[in-house]
Amino acid sequence: MRLNTGVPLSLNIRNELFGAVVADSARYDENYQSGFRYNGKVITYKVLKSDTSLIDMDDESDASFIDFYYSMKQSNLEKYDSIAVLISQREYSNAAAILAGINDTNEQEEYLSAFYNLYLTKIVFDSTLSAQDSSFLLDMAYSHSLLYGDAVYLARNVLFLEIHDVTLESNLRRAVFSKQLDEIKLLIQPNPASVYSQIRLNDELFSGRIQLFDVNSNLSMDKVIINGFLDVKSLLQGIYFVKVYGAEGSLSQCKLVIIR
Repeated sequence: MRLNTGVPLSLNIRNELFGAVVADSARYDENYQSGFRYNGKVITYKVLKSDTSLIDMDDESDASFIDFYYSMKQSNLEKYDSIAVLISQREYSNAAAILAGINDTNEQEEYLSAFYNLYLTKIVFDSTLSAQDSSFLLDMAYSHSLLYGDAVYLARNVLFLEIHDVTLESNLRRAVFSKQLDEIKLLIQPNPASVYSQIRLNDELFSGRIQLFDVNSNLSMDKVIINGFLDVKSLLQGIYFVKVYGAEGSLSQCKLVIIR
């Protein structure tokens, strides 16, 4: 089976990257469990939706992926995706109709619905925002994307703000910092990569901030990832230096090769 780009994705890698999410058995830091769990589902659904061949790979584990995919397809995630598509096509009334039918199931969806409601009623019409509206957008823009998801990025885009999420301190990261730096093991697979890589820190799927620099020390990527999944489709072919960050700063770094 292949991703849409034609790059093979093995059954083992599929299960390793997303198996715990679709089976709802992934372990998250207790301080951020709700946000991490929801965003893990968002990322997994978007990957499966972009390449549905990943759902059925002739293995008994497919059942979990099939159940997850069709469950998410009936959930609010699909409705939010439809709203984003309709907005890009300037079909604002249709987007508003879908939004009106959404019943939020968690805090992340509550914020996303609030953003889209503000966008569809005021921002697209260049209406003057109230002090309360502006305060909401600023609060959301400065929230953490791992906790509040797409609403954070949307608010930042509307306000033309470039904000880098700080690394959330977690029980896992506190444990990592109790070790010497030479004991920290950073693993990136596949490497070389074309579409995605999986990042592990001391055999745990890494969630947190990463940076990628090209051979000329130019910053090529600065983002927060969850469950170790790193999308590299936007990177040009070449060699990159990857840095991962914990609550107290840089943890470790290694090389990643991108091929096209």
